[in-house]
Amino acid sequence: MSTISSVSNPSTGYVTPIVVDSPTVSSSFSQTLAVAQTPKSWLTTADASQANRPNVKEFMDRSGVPFLDASELIYGVVGSNTDVRDWAAIMASNDPVLAARQATCQMYRRTDIAPRTDATYMWTADTVAKEGNFAVRLLKDEDNKVVGQGLRLIDAQGLLLRDAGSSPETIARNAWLFGFDTQPLAKLTAAANTISADLGTAVAQADTMRNTQTTVSQMPVMAMAAENISLIGLSGLAMTLAAPAKTEPVVLHPKDDQASSPSLEQVLQKEESSAFEYVDSTTYLGNLFRT
Repeated sequence: MSTISSVSNPSTGYVTPIVVDSPTVSSSFSQTLAVAQTPKSWLTTADASQANRPNVKEFMDRSGVPFLDASELIYGVVGSNTDVRDWAAIMASNDPVLAARQATCQMYRRTDIAPRTDATYMWTADTVAKEGNFAVRLLKDEDNKVVGQGLRLIDAQGLLLRDAGSSPETIARNAWLFGFDTQPLAKLTAAANTISADLGTAVAQADTMRNTQTTVSQMPVMAMAAENISLIGLSGLAMTLAAPAKTEPVVLHPKDDQASSPSLEQVLQKEESSAFEYVDSTTYLGNLFRT
């Protein structure tokens, strides 16, 4: 690639620049720096994304994450939306979990797509405040009765993605799954307090957990199951969560006002049983994904 190395006698008028075959050291450094500073795109076309999207077992084998995390990162964060994440690049990366989260964040920060006619968006009427990919919602019906409120995850155009949760752990985990920085939450504490003091406290505490993958990923599954498992969209499915203190299955149902995940439901319905026991067992996973 040719570059301009020098211009002689600029005071006497325009002089044709000298063309050289090799870039100078300074120009080469500038080009390298510019490339390094350009955010990598983890997005592609919907067809390419679907063609290269791994199944849960493949992602677990490649990343080492447990079943619930793999299911969420592949299907749960997409729900009924169109997946345009570049799964070929994600699976080829050194850290597929980080790459998947970055791709999810990029996907929901796009403003160049037409709004969906079959989805729920947050507008001025039901938005108390919003920052980044978070919004405090207060929705009332025509009789002025509250029919929906709380902290929500939204895309750049206001598309309602899911309930962010009401505890700091669940809020932080959902933000982590979507690749969203929790820093904007610092500006939503006052708005959350208008919904409830507990939500305001949870939002403030979740802000302090920003980008802490270790804190989020090591949280016990049972601590978040009641708030989070319904967000995956397991309509009609019973989930049995194994824990030392519990012997009865815990049946959890999806919330009405949250994004569903039909893709995940379809995958799970292909399994031999309509309910499964979540255990961290090599034997169980081998049975679950046997070919």
